[in-house]
Amino acid sequence: MKFISLSSSSEGNCIFVSYLNTNILIDLGISFKNLVDNLSKIGHTIDDIDFVLITHEHSDHTKGLPMFYKYSKAVLISQKHTLLSIKNQFDKTDKVFPIDLCRVIYPLNGMNESSGEIINLKDIKVIPFFCSHDVPCVFYKFILGNKKIAIVTDLGTYDEYTIRNLLDVNYMMLECNYDTEKLISCSNYTYDLKKRIMSDKGHLSNTQCAELIIKLLNDNLKIVALSHISKNSNDEEFAYNYTINYIKNNYKDNKTLPKIFSTHRKEITEIFND
Repeated sequence: MKFISLSSSSEGNCIFVSYLNTNILIDLGISFKNLVDNLSKIGHTIDDIDFVLITHEHSDHTKGLPMFYKYSKAVLISQKHTLLSIKNQFDKTDKVFPIDLCRVIYPLNGMNESSGEIINLKDIKVIPFFCSHDVPCVFYKFILGNKKIAIVTDLGTYDEYTIRNLLDVNYMMLECNYDTEKLISCSNYTYDLKKRIMSDKGHLSNTQCAELIIKLLNDNLKIVALSHISKNSNDEEFAYNYTINYIKNNYKDNKTLPKIFSTHRKEITEIFND
Protein backbone atom coordinates (compact mmCIF):
# COMPACT_ATOMS: atom_id res chain seq x y z
CA MET A 1 0.00 0.00 0.00
CA LYS A 2 1.21 3.48 -0.90
CA PHE A 3 -0.29 6.79 0.22
CA ILE A 4 1.90 9.60 -1.09
CA SER A 5 1.37 13.32 -1.62
CA LEU A 6 3.07 14.41 -4.84
CA SER A 7 2.21 18.07 -4.16
CA SER A 8 -0.05 19.83 -1.68
CA SER A 9 -0.76 23.57 -1.61
CA SER A 10 -2.87 26.30 -3.16
CA GLU A 11 -0.43 26.16 -6.08
CA GLY A 12 -1.11 22.52 -6.94
CA ASN A 13 -2.46 19.30 -5.45
CA CYS A 14 -1.93 15.69 -6.46
CA ILE A 15 -2.03 12.54 -4.31
CA PHE A 16 -1.06 8.99 -5.24
CA VAL A 17 -2.76 5.96 -3.69
CA SER A 18 -1.81 2.40 -4.61
CA TYR A 19 -2.95 -1.01 -3.41
CA LEU A 20 -2.16 -4.39 -5.00
CA ASN A 21 -2.58 -3.83 -8.77
CA THR A 22 -4.54 -0.56 -8.62
CA ASN A 23 -3.03 2.93 -8.81
CA ILE A 24 -5.04 6.11 -8.30
CA LEU A 25 -4.39 9.85 -8.48
CA ILE A 26 -6.55 12.22 -6.48
CA ASP A 27 -6.61 15.61 -8.23
CA LEU A 28 -4.17 16.73 -10.88
CA GLY A 29 -3.23 20.31 -10.13
CA ILE A 30 0.41 20.04 -11.18
CA SER A 31 2.07 20.15 -14.58
CA PHE A 32 2.49 17.03 -16.67
CA LYS A 33 6.29 17.32 -16.32
CA ASN A 34 6.10 17.56 -12.53
CA LEU A 35 3.73 14.61 -12.44
CA VAL A 36 6.04 12.46 -14.58
CA ASP A 37 9.07 13.46 -12.49
CA ASN A 38 7.38 12.81 -9.16
CA LEU A 39 5.89 9.50 -10.25
CA SER A 40 9.33 8.34 -11.40
CA LYS A 41 10.71 9.10 -7.94
CA ILE A 42 8.31 6.57 -6.45
CA GLY A 43 8.86 3.99 -9.17
CA HIS A 44 5.83 4.65 -11.40
CA THR A 45 4.88 6.12 -14.76
CA ILE A 46 1.64 7.61 -16.08
CA ASP A 47 0.93 4.26 -17.75
CA ASP A 48 0.51 2.78 -14.27
CA ILE A 49 -2.39 5.09 -13.36
CA ASP A 50 -5.79 3.41 -13.53
CA PHE A 51 -8.06 6.16 -12.19
CA VAL A 52 -7.99 9.91 -11.55
CA LEU A 53 -10.46 11.26 -9.00
CA ILE A 54 -11.28 14.97 -8.97
CA THR A 55 -12.50 16.74 -5.84
CA HIS A 56 -13.65 20.01 -7.46
CA GLU A 57 -13.10 22.39 -10.36
CA HIS A 58 -10.45 24.83 -9.04
CA SER A 59 -7.29 24.98 -11.12
CA ASP A 60 -4.94 23.96 -8.30
CA HIS A 61 -6.70 20.58 -8.50
CA THR A 62 -7.25 20.29 -12.26
CA LYS A 63 -4.74 22.23 -14.37
CA GLY A 64 -2.75 19.12 -15.31
CA LEU A 65 -5.74 17.21 -16.66
CA PRO A 66 -5.64 18.00 -20.41
CA MET A 67 -2.06 16.89 -21.00
CA PHE A 68 -2.42 13.85 -18.74
CA TYR A 69 -5.68 12.84 -20.37
CA LYS A 70 -4.03 13.06 -23.78
CA TYR A 71 -1.32 10.53 -22.92
CA SER A 72 -3.03 8.33 -20.33
CA LYS A 73 -5.71 5.67 -20.57
CA ALA A 74 -6.88 6.26 -17.00
CA VAL A 75 -10.57 6.55 -16.15
CA LEU A 76 -11.66 9.93 -14.79
CA ILE A 77 -13.99 10.14 -11.79
CA SER A 78 -15.79 13.40 -11.12
CA GLN A 79 -19.18 14.88 -10.43
CA LYS A 80 -20.80 15.59 -13.79
CA HIS A 81 -21.29 19.33 -13.26
CA THR A 82 -17.71 19.61 -11.97
CA LEU A 83 -16.34 17.96 -15.10
CA LEU A 84 -18.41 20.19 -17.38
CA SER A 85 -17.20 23.27 -15.51
CA ILE A 86 -13.59 22.13 -15.88
CA LYS A 87 -14.10 21.56 -19.61
CA ASN A 88 -15.63 25.03 -19.99
CA GLN A 89 -12.67 26.60 -18.23
CA PHE A 90 -10.17 24.87 -20.53
CA ASP A 91 -12.24 25.67 -23.62
CA LYS A 92 -11.67 29.37 -22.88
CA THR A 93 -7.91 28.83 -23.10
CA ASP A 94 -5.62 27.11 -25.57
CA LYS A 95 -5.77 23.88 -23.53
CA VAL A 96 -8.33 21.69 -25.23
CA PHE A 97 -9.81 19.00 -22.97
CA PRO A 98 -11.53 16.44 -25.25
CA ILE A 99 -13.46 14.32 -22.76
CA ASP A 100 -14.06 10.71 -23.73
CA LEU A 101 -17.28 9.89 -21.89
CA CYS A 102 -16.43 6.20 -22.04
CA ARG A 103 -13.58 6.97 -19.66
CA VAL A 104 -15.63 8.88 -17.09
CA ILE A 105 -17.47 7.74 -13.95
CA TYR A 106 -19.85 10.11 -12.15
CA PRO A 107 -19.87 9.10 -8.47
CA LEU A 108 -22.52 11.46 -7.10
CA ASN A 109 -25.64 12.83 -8.76
CA GLY A 110 -27.42 14.51 -5.83
CA MET A 111 -26.16 17.74 -4.31
CA ASN A 112 -27.37 17.52 -0.72
CA GLU A 113 -25.84 14.39 0.74
CA SER A 114 -23.56 11.47 -0.04
CA SER A 115 -25.11 8.50 -1.72
CA GLY A 116 -23.10 6.39 0.72
CA GLU A 117 -22.47 4.04 -2.17
CA ILE A 118 -19.13 2.29 -2.38
CA ILE A 119 -17.50 2.49 -5.81
CA ASN A 120 -15.29 -0.45 -6.69
CA LEU A 121 -12.12 0.59 -8.50
CA LYS A 122 -10.46 -2.77 -9.05
CA ASP A 123 -8.63 -3.51 -5.76
CA ILE A 124 -9.65 -0.23 -4.08
CA LYS A 125 -13.06 0.82 -2.82
CA VAL A 126 -13.90 4.53 -2.63
CA ILE A 127 -16.72 6.52 -1.05
CA PRO A 128 -17.19 10.21 -1.91
CA PHE A 129 -18.68 12.67 0.57
CA PHE A 130 -19.69 16.29 0.12
CA CYS A 131 -17.79 19.07 1.87
CA SER A 132 -18.38 22.79 2.28
CA HIS A 133 -16.60 24.92 -0.32
CA ASP A 134 -17.49 27.78 -2.68
CA VAL A 135 -17.96 25.35 -5.56
CA PRO A 136 -19.36 21.79 -5.43
CA CYS A 137 -16.66 19.71 -3.77
CA VAL A 138 -16.17 16.22 -2.36
CA PHE A 139 -13.70 14.46 -0.13
CA TYR A 140 -12.86 10.80 -0.64
CA LYS A 141 -12.52 7.86 1.71
CA PHE A 142 -10.69 4.80 0.40
CA ILE A 143 -10.84 1.21 1.60
CA LEU A 144 -7.65 -0.76 0.92
CA GLY A 145 -8.01 -4.20 2.43
CA ASN A 146 -8.37 -3.61 6.17
CA LYS A 147 -7.08 -0.02 6.04
CA LYS A 148 -9.00 3.19 5.40
CA ILE A 149 -7.65 6.47 4.01
CA ALA A 150 -9.33 9.88 3.81
CA ILE A 151 -8.27 12.92 1.77
CA VAL A 152 -10.03 15.99 3.11
CA THR A 153 -9.06 19.37 1.68
CA ASP A 154 -10.87 22.52 0.54
CA LEU A 155 -13.56 22.63 3.17
CA GLY A 156 -14.53 25.83 4.93
CA THR A 157 -16.07 24.11 7.91
CA TYR A 158 -16.93 20.68 9.28
CA ASP A 159 -20.02 19.25 10.92
CA GLU A 160 -21.33 16.01 12.40
CA TYR A 161 -21.65 14.57 8.90
CA THR A 162 -17.93 15.16 8.32
CA ILE A 163 -16.94 13.74 11.69
CA ARG A 164 -19.19 10.69 11.40
CA ASN A 165 -17.67 9.69 8.07
CA LEU A 166 -14.07 10.12 9.22
CA LEU A 167 -14.11 8.33 12.59
CA ASP A 168 -13.08 4.98 11.13
CA VAL A 169 -10.11 6.12 9.02
CA ASN A 170 -6.51 5.09 9.74
CA TYR A 171 -4.60 7.59 7.59
CA MET A 172 -5.74 11.04 6.64
CA MET A 173 -4.70 14.13 4.72
CA LEU A 174 -6.47 17.05 6.38
CA GLU A 175 -6.52 20.69 5.31
CA CYS A 176 -4.54 23.06 7.53
CA ASN A 177 -4.63 26.02 5.20
CA TYR A 178 -4.03 29.27 7.06
CA ASP A 179 -3.18 30.97 10.33
CA THR A 180 -5.83 33.57 11.09
CA GLU A 181 -3.44 36.32 12.20
CA LYS A 182 -1.10 35.72 9.27
CA LEU A 183 -4.04 35.79 6.84
CA ILE A 184 -5.47 39.03 8.22
CA SER A 185 -2.08 40.75 7.92
CA CYS A 186 -1.24 39.22 4.51
CA SER A 187 -0.57 41.98 1.96
CA ASN A 188 -0.85 39.60 -1.01
CA TYR A 189 -4.58 39.06 -0.54
CA THR A 190 -7.50 41.42 -1.02
CA TYR A 191 -10.09 41.89 1.70
CA ASP A 192 -12.66 39.92 -0.31
CA LEU A 193 -10.26 37.00 -0.78
CA LYS A 194 -9.46 36.93 2.95
CA LYS A 195 -13.17 36.96 3.71
CA ARG A 196 -13.77 34.05 1.32
CA ILE A 197 -10.90 31.98 2.76
CA MET A 198 -12.17 32.44 6.33
CA SER A 199 -15.81 31.73 5.45
CA ASP A 200 -17.66 28.43 5.79
CA LYS A 201 -17.18 28.07 2.02
CA GLY A 202 -13.43 28.66 2.16
CA HIS A 203 -10.69 26.71 3.92
CA LEU A 204 -9.85 25.28 7.34
CA SER A 205 -7.60 27.34 9.58
CA ASN A 206 -4.90 25.82 11.77
CA THR A 207 -7.26 26.12 14.73
CA GLN A 208 -10.17 24.45 12.95
CA CYS A 209 -7.88 21.67 11.74
CA ALA A 210 -6.60 21.01 15.27
CA GLU A 211 -10.15 21.09 16.67
CA LEU A 212 -11.30 18.55 14.09
CA ILE A 213 -8.35 16.26 14.83
CA ILE A 214 -9.31 16.27 18.52
CA LYS A 215 -12.88 15.27 17.61
CA LEU A 216 -11.52 12.42 15.49
CA LEU A 217 -8.98 11.04 17.97
CA ASN A 218 -9.50 7.33 18.56
CA ASP A 219 -7.54 4.08 18.31
CA ASN A 220 -8.23 3.83 14.54
CA LEU A 221 -6.39 7.02 13.62
CA LYS A 222 -2.66 6.40 13.08
CA ILE A 223 -1.45 9.26 10.85
CA VAL A 224 -2.65 12.78 10.06
CA ALA A 225 -0.83 14.65 7.30
CA LEU A 226 -1.50 18.39 7.43
CA SER A 227 -2.15 19.52 3.87
CA HIS A 228 -3.07 22.38 1.50
CA ILE A 229 -0.86 24.68 3.59
CA SER A 230 -0.88 28.25 2.27
CA LYS A 231 2.36 29.82 1.10
CA ASN A 232 1.19 33.32 1.99
CA SER A 233 -0.64 32.87 5.29
CA ASN A 234 0.98 29.79 6.82
CA ASP A 235 4.04 27.55 6.54
CA GLU A 236 4.77 23.88 7.13
CA GLU A 237 6.68 24.27 10.40
CA PHE A 238 4.28 26.82 11.84
CA ALA A 239 1.22 24.72 10.96
CA TYR A 240 2.77 21.64 12.54
CA ASN A 241 3.85 23.38 15.76
CA TYR A 242 0.52 25.16 16.13
CA THR A 243 -1.48 21.96 15.63
CA ILE A 244 0.62 19.92 18.07
CA ASN A 245 0.53 22.62 20.75
CA TYR A 246 -3.20 23.18 20.35
CA ILE A 247 -3.94 19.47 20.71
CA LYS A 248 -1.67 19.10 23.75
CA ASN A 249 -3.32 22.10 25.41
CA ASN A 250 -6.90 21.07 24.66
CA TYR A 251 -6.91 17.27 24.69
CA LYS A 252 -6.83 15.92 28.23
CA ASP A 253 -7.01 12.20 27.50
CA ASN A 254 -3.86 10.15 28.06
CA LYS A 255 -4.30 8.16 24.85
CA THR A 256 -1.40 8.09 22.41
CA LEU A 257 -1.78 10.68 19.67
CA PRO A 258 -1.47 9.75 16.00
CA LYS A 259 1.63 10.70 14.09
CA ILE A 260 1.12 14.25 12.78
CA PHE A 261 3.28 16.00 10.18
CA SER A 262 3.05 18.58 7.39
CA THR A 263 3.00 17.71 3.71
CA HIS A 264 5.30 19.56 1.32
CA ARG A 265 4.08 22.06 -1.23
CA LYS A 266 6.03 20.92 -4.26
CA GLU A 267 7.85 17.84 -3.04
CA ILE A 268 6.87 14.28 -2.36
CA THR A 269 5.56 13.44 1.12
CA GLU A 270 5.33 9.75 1.95
CA ILE A 271 2.36 9.45 4.29
CA PHE A 272 2.37 5.67 4.27
CA ASN A 273 4.47 3.37 2.10
CA ASP A 274 4.55 -0.31 2.89
